[in-house]
Amino acid sequence: MTADERKTAVLQAAGVKAARAGEDAVRSGECAVSLGKKTAGRGAGSFSPAKLCLMASIFACAASLALFSDAPDFTVFGYRLMIDPQSSTCVGEHHVFLVDTRDRTPARGELFAFVSHDTGFYPDGQIMIKIMAGIPGDQVVVTTEDTRVNGHVAAVGLDAAVAAGADPRAFERALILDPGELFMVGSSRLSLDSRYWRNAYEKDLLGRAYVLY
Repeated sequence: MTADERKTAVLQAAGVKAARAGEDAVRSGECAVSLGKKTAGRGAGSFSPAKLCLMASIFACAASLALFSDAPDFTVFGYRLMIDPQSSTCVGEHHVFLVDTRDRTPARGELFAFVSHDTGFYPDGQIMIKIMAGIPGDQVVVTTEDTRVNGHVAAVGLDAAVAAGADPRAFERALILDPGELFMVGSSRLSLDSRYWRNAYEKDLLGRAYVLY
């Protein structure tokens, strides 16, 4: 089995596993990973509690409309409300995210919504919410033990490969991110992210994401 075939096997097996767990993010167009509370907290912390409460109130009606109309998101005043209806949520126990479409400036360690392409499994144009682990110029090293960005651990293991029965060594590599290139990861050990498919790009960013609920 070639390296490309092994990568395809990983993506397909992980997709089946997600589907059996009730994953319907592909249908809803939402995030495809689980993020830790610590990371989510850093992003949400950029808004004061009062402002977040106000935003939550403003979007309450929009959320109801989106939910009852089965729409994946709703946009008002440059802020995009994204709803994750899946039972096994992507960001802790959270289901509702606020995306500031006016803030697309890359920020390492923060939560961002983006449009993915050529992942090998998800439909082209799939919207995801993940941690921006690497920005242009960063050095990324992916090994079976962990993934490091500029020497700092950004993700642990390659469990999705192991779960699929593929050789995780097929995904080991070292690279320096080119201009406009981003390395996106999830904190879930089974997250399908830039460790397994091509990197994301600044031009595909939808905005910085914040947890509302």
